Amino acid sequence: MRKSVIDVALTHHLVSKYTSLVAIDVTPTAPPGTTSIKSALPTNLPEGASFEAVFGGAQTATPATLHLLLGLVALLMAVIAWSSANRRLSIFVKGR
Repeated sequence: MRKSVIDVALTHHLVSKYTSLVAIDVTPTAPPGTTSIKSALPTNLPEGASFEAVFGGAQTATPATLHLLLGLVALLMAVIAWSSANRRLSIFVKGR
């Protein structure tokens, strides 16, 4: 059934469950013999919008920077505590 639906759709240029149409424009956009030049175009923003507000860093309602710093401090304290406990354990084991 699927093959016959595809055959009919392709023969008659129909859209079906198994086929779709793609439009290809072959109209030339420049006269023959012209050379294309690639260049970056400036971004047009609506009046009143700033580039930093649209393309700048993430602006969230949470104090993400503060949470990151607190997490790093907690991680540093955990490493210091682990190192201290590991040092005490090695002294205890060597002392015997």
